[in-house]
Amino acid sequence: MEIFVVKGDRQDRRTDHKEKTDGKEGDGQDLIIFSLKNGMLFGTMTQLGKKQQVMIMKRIDIWDIQMDECTAKEAMQCAMQYMETEALNVIEMLNGNTIVQAREEEELRAMIAQSDLILIGDRMILEAAGIEGENSYKEPEGKRFLKMFIRYLHKNHKKVYLLALTKEEIRRFEDYVKSRYSGIKIAGTFAMHESEIADDMVVNQINGTEADCILSVLPPGEQESFVARNRTLLDSRLWIGLGNDRQLYARNESWTGKLRAYVLKQFLKKELEKEKKKNEV
Repeated sequence: MEIFVVKGDRQDRRTDHKEKTDGKEGDGQDLIIFSLKNGMLFGTMTQLGKKQQVMIMKRIDIWDIQMDECTAKEAMQCAMQYMETEALNVIEMLNGNTIVQAREEEELRAMIAQSDLILIGDRMILEAAGIEGENSYKEPEGKRFLKMFIRYLHKNHKKVYLLALTKEEIRRFEDYVKSRYSGIKIAGTFAMHESEIADDMVVNQINGTEADCILSVLPPGEQESFVARNRTLLDSRLWIGLGNDRQLYARNESWTGKLRAYVLKQFLKKELEKEKKKNEV
């Protein structure tokens, strides 16, 4: 079914997964009623008598890459709703590397845009874009959301599946999660570059674990492409794409990591300033 959702001052055309209600497929006729609650805009979508509340958010636009402007608490509300749905929902958490790559690759931008929620997970994006806020220069809301969400998974005994490129990255990410949330249920892991098997084999492995959520630290382009190809085949409720941001789960940031981050931030800032001046002419 196709729905139209107003986000900020623009209209998004989203294609949702077909759902079956009483043995009949959705006819695509939806009614969305907007309401304001506690300063946040919500939309109640009704289809075939079935109601679902969705949060409507403003967006930040950088190089035609649109990111949802929301707090960690608002992102959590969305994620918990996603965990109650039948179809797989996708949350993308963008870092500086992804932004730079997506700027040059239209196909990657298009795949990112298919995500249900797009969060800023890297402080350098906020700094380079000159976006100010209560937590802008401390910790981006995307990272705060991730901590809250992993805590939610742990508390509610949800099962998690981890995807990465190599076994070493899997080990690091698994250690990060377990060290902070001892007892969390990791249903399984898979290193994509350690085994040359087809998508359907990976999907079968994930589905066989009955994981509620998939956490991916695959590099930009690879993770978006994988979920785009297999979204309708995965039985999990939620996919969170984190990209290959090693600083996300590093215990201590190395000086080389800090240097790379500084250079990337300066590049982002310079390019955004050039874009701004170009648009002002």
